[in-house]
Amino acid sequence: MRIAVAAVIIAGLIVPVRAQYEPDILAGTHRVQFENEWVRVVRVRYEAGGGIDYRTRPVRRAVTEGQDVNRVEFTNKQMQITRIIIQPGHSADVETTATEPATLVTVAGAQLKVGGDTASEINLVPGQERWVAEKRREMISNVGRAPVELIRVDFLTRPAK
Repeated sequence: MRIAVAAVIIAGLIVPVRAQYEPDILAGTHRVQFENEWVRVVRVRYEAGGGIDYRTRPVRRAVTEGQDVNRVEFTNKQMQITRIIIQPGHSADVETTATEPATLVTVAGAQLKVGGDTASEINLVPGQERWVAEKRREMISNVGRAPVELIRVDFLTRPAK
């Protein structure tokens, strides 16, 4: 249940619309991108005019041009979702607790340097995820020319067995 709620919330923040659909429409539109005991990240693709009923549009709060953002967009007892924007040449610290891992989902393409002294450079495409295990701290630096936008999902409760 938590995974389904996370997928719907992430899709509502990343995609400009949230869709309601019939099970037969799902064939060929969903692909698992990443999965572990905490979460399953699924890429959903719908063609334009695919018969999807677009009823709800999430409200996206304004962001001041040129500023870094680390803003909580949604919280409940199972998860917290944060929008992170890192300007070129800037960095953000991503830290997880001993019991609460997180996943980062790329909204816009990103050229990042991840880590401290032994940092590695990675390129992320929109929709790509990065898992941050429990009790980890990562420094993420934007080494590209454009702002990096990420959605961070913190898992506040363990998965049901």
